[in-house]
This record gives sequence, structure tokens and C-alpha cells, in this order.
Amino acid sequence: MTGGSGVLGRAVVSRLLRGGWKVTVADRIPPPPECAGAGFAESDLEELARRPDGMRDLVRGSTHVIHLAAKLPQHLLTEAAYRSMNVGVTEQLAVVAAGEGVSRFVFASTIEMYGPQAVPRPLEETAERLFTGIYSRTKWECEQILTGISAESGMEAVFLRMPLIMGPGFRNEGTVLRAFSFMRWGVPLPVPAPDALVAFVSARDVAQAFELAATVSGISGEAFNIAASDNPTMMEHMRQVVSGVGSRSRPYPVWRPLISAVVAASRWSAGRPGATLFGAPAELVPFISVGGAYSIGKARKVLGYAPQDSCADSWINTYNWWRGSRRETVRWAVERKRWRSPIARACVRCRSRGVRLLRAFLVDDANATKSGCPDS
Repeated sequence: MTGGSGVLGRAVVSRLLRGGWKVTVADRIPPPPECAGAGFAESDLEELARRPDGMRDLVRGSTHVIHLAAKLPQHLLTEAAYRSMNVGVTEQLAVVAAGEGVSRFVFASTIEMYGPQAVPRPLEETAERLFTGIYSRTKWECEQILTGISAESGMEAVFLRMPLIMGPGFRNEGTVLRAFSFMRWGVPLPVPAPDALVAFVSARDVAQAFELAATVSGISGEAFNIAASDNPTMMEHMRQVVSGVGSRSRPYPVWRPLISAVVAASRWSAGRPGATLFGAPAELVPFISVGGAYSIGKARKVLGYAPQDSCADSWINTYNWWRGSRRETVRWAVERKRWRSPIARACVRCRSRGVRLLRAFLVDDANATKSGCPDS
């Protein structure tokens, strides 16, 4: 498996290990503790792609390849950087895997290829592809490349298209993390499109889908939408989440002309490298005005996919993890070099140390009070 340390990877690895699979994770940092039992091959796939022998050593003896690795976020990468990893490495890995006798290649794709479009009902896999930008285009291009390699070699290829994946390890979407902060402090929550349908999915439901995609027969060349079982409106979803986490926040609709202006600004700036609005890549901002809903009927019928979590459940469980994960989040950011400046990384470490000292002081003070020690 490639990319086993993020929100999706840790869920898929855990699921496969519980199912008795022998798993080796290829990533730059090891998987988290809950994935103990998986093998780990510290690998930079872009570097391995330049050394075919190294990539062959990585997949030799494997029966399945589950390819989760991709470069993100969109606003920090050029088109050349995207294609180097998301297309070039994927193609090289698939060619090597086919040559080593791998029987099935399961590829993590994206619903972003459908683009932001208002929908009266959930979109099926055959829906028009409007794309959001280079990320979604490279995912679609990979699906086509893998289909061709499959036809030539006989190695089966299966594609899973997901919306935003929620769960332990979630750190990548700034707008959601900001919403979590609002809920934590009881700040009113803006809802851009109250009546638009939305779709999310929990990491553990996606993990179920990946195991099914690796085992169900007769699905080579097929793509499947994977999402939660419900498609609430944006307002309904936020009310359920706020209630579920016990927040004092109140969702409120945003003035529609303001949303239209923000979307127009995002479309104007989306072509510039590094363009963001409110912490999100500019190319994704139009989704705030239309939401998105995706049919999982095909996955239910063909794979036997049976999601356990609703859209609200996926947020609530992630919020509860986020509340207790500050130290892990800081460590992840430093290891991944998300803060690239040495000064910024030093500030992060100082902040982490300060949080630990504050917690220690509060715990010691609470223990002293409980034991009847006098105040100092």
C-alpha cells in the first residue's frame, strides 16, 4: 500500500490487518501506532520511479497494490509537480506491478472530477465530468492510464471516487478545521448554501470499500462512488453536527450575493499558483455555493458496500478526535514539513512545549487541590 500514514491510510491499514491481510506500507513516515503489525518500507515514490529496480523490489511478492499516495494541497503545487507524482509515479507503479504479477490495482480517485454542479439528486459514476482543476484532471487521467495497462497486462484495476474523508488523522482541510474551532468556542457558524445537498464519508467506511474493491471478483475497470448513505442539506448537516458535539454554535445562512462574489473571486484567481480563499484552494471554493451529492447505488449493489456512518457522524467523530489530538497534529506538521520555514517550525515546537508545560501545571494544580495541599 502507498500512502499509509494519513486519515485514509491509517483506516485502510487497520481494516486490512483486522481482516488477516499481510500489509506493507510504502510512505515517507511510518504509519501510526494503531497500524502496528504492518510492514513499513520508507519510500519516496518519486525517487523510486527514477529507479525501476527499487520499485520492483517494493512490489515484488505482492498480490494487490492499493495506491493512496498523491500530492496535495492544490494551491502549493505547480502542474508539473502534480503530473510528476499523480500521473507519472502512478503509471510507473502500475507498469511495474503488472510486470511483477500483481493481480489487482486499487486506485484512490476523487469525486472532484464531477466538478461543482448543482444537483437535484446524487450524481452517478457516468455523470458529466466538469473537473475542478489539475488535481481532479490527473485523477481522471490516471483512471484512463490504468484501464489501458489493465487491458494490456491482465492486471485488474478498480477505482474508488470519494468526497472529503473524515476521521482520525484529519488535518488537510482548513475550512473544516476552522469550523471545528468555531464549534469549540461556540462561535456562530456561517452556512453558505443552506439548501444545497452535501456529501462526506468516514475513513472507516472508505476502508471497508477498499477491502471490498480488493476482493470482489468481476469488477476490473469499474469506478465506484464511495460516500455516506445520506445526503442532507448543508444547513441540516451543520445543525446535526453542532448538536452532536454539544456546541453552543448556531448555524446561520450567509447573504447569497456575498457567496456569489466569493465564488466569482475564486474563479478569477483559480488559475494562479498558490491561490487560496479562506484557507481552501481557490479551485474548490465554488463547491460552497452548490454542495455536492453522489450516488452509492452501484457500490451497494456490486461491491456490497454498507456505510455505517452518516455525514454528521463522520464530522462528529472527527471533531472528537481533533479535540484530543493537538500534540499529534503538531508532530505531524513538523514531520511533513508543512511549515517549511525553520523559524516557523521552531515556533511550532515552542508552542507545543508551552502547551505541555501548561497542561502539566494545570494537572499538578488539580492534583494538589484534590489532595488537600495548600495553595502556594
